[in-house]
Amino acid sequence: MTRVALLWHMHQPFYEDLATGEHVLPWVRLHAIKDYWGMVALLREFPDVRLTFNLVPSLLVQLESFAREEARDRHLDIGLKPAEALTPEEREFCVEEFFHAHRARMIDAYPRYAELAAKRQSNGAALSARSQAAQFSTDDLRDLQVWHKLSWIDPYYFDRDDRIRALVVKGRRFTEQDKATLRAVELELLRRVIPEYRDAAERGQIEISTSPFYHPILPLLCDTDVYLRTHPSSRMPRERFRHPEDAAEQLLRAVKLYERLFGRRPAGLWPSEGSVSDAMVPLVAAAGFQWMATDEEILSEWAGLGYYARARNLISCAREVTRLGHFPTSASELRRLPGLQHRPALLQPASRSRTPQAGCDAGRRQPTGSRTTARHQGPPRAGLLGRH
Repeated sequence: MTRVALLWHMHQPFYEDLATGEHVLPWVRLHAIKDYWGMVALLREFPDVRLTFNLVPSLLVQLESFAREEARDRHLDIGLKPAEALTPEEREFCVEEFFHAHRARMIDAYPRYAELAAKRQSNGAALSARSQAAQFSTDDLRDLQVWHKLSWIDPYYFDRDDRIRALVVKGRRFTEQDKATLRAVELELLRRVIPEYRDAAERGQIEISTSPFYHPILPLLCDTDVYLRTHPSSRMPRERFRHPEDAAEQLLRAVKLYERLFGRRPAGLWPSEGSVSDAMVPLVAAAGFQWMATDEEILSEWAGLGYYARARNLISCAREVTRLGHFPTSASELRRLPGLQHRPALLQPASRSRTPQAGCDAGRRQPTGSRTTARHQGPPRAGLLGRH
């Protein structure tokens, strides 16, 4: 039987400009009404499916702000403003920015939205954005304000929500009241995202993992010179940056937010961009995480170094023992296992008797017997890369 673990990584960077309070891009809000709620809500139709969702803290705090109507972005503000009150600059913004959607699936699928896109295209690239906007009537712009958001609404609402279905059927000549209706649906979806994940976790259908709070590259926070281990010829900053305490703080903040939102400590971590290093592993363990994950390509860059070589050797050994159907009963058989060919001869297979002997540990010289004893004296200080 093949066992497959599916992990969906939900991430948006922190878009808020702390000087102005404005979110510089709309992707937290738009993906929330299209993907973030719908993907986990869909699991209610498949109760036997189990998934892991990684929710990045910088995404979650922005979702909260938008759900409370505390966060704003320029796309949202101009989209809600009465079409007849738009300034020339705002009309230009609509025509430039309100077609950021998949052309085939989210624009051409709706005749009026496709018509508006064709109108902008037919005006020609030679025209300035302001000249293009001048070709759009107030009714055109109001329809564009609606379709820019409506096409992002979750498909579940298209199928089952009477408000959204009525807007889709209407298609054009929208009113300001139609925009208000769409805004109400948007807020409803934003407010359903985090509770839906919490409910799915509580019924045991998903595990929620997390990432460092602001999605930094932890190995570089620990030491920028770590990059030289895989890219020895690279240009480096004039001053070496080495602050593992910053990395630890990112993990601590992630844990605290998770506890507040989901009522428990997180077990798993997806490190930002899958980035890993020997220096950050003890920090992850110290923060209380039981597992973390990355991908094989990243691990291959770290070939032969520390925890990752050890993990590869352990997997190779386990596969070979499974193929043989028994654990080696002699030192010569033991040394033939992948990853153990060059281990010291003193490593011996554990005896079937009750007499303590040193067992083998791929990629590490400390005998397993000593760690087995320590295991009963208390938890280890550092965890392994992988699930326990």
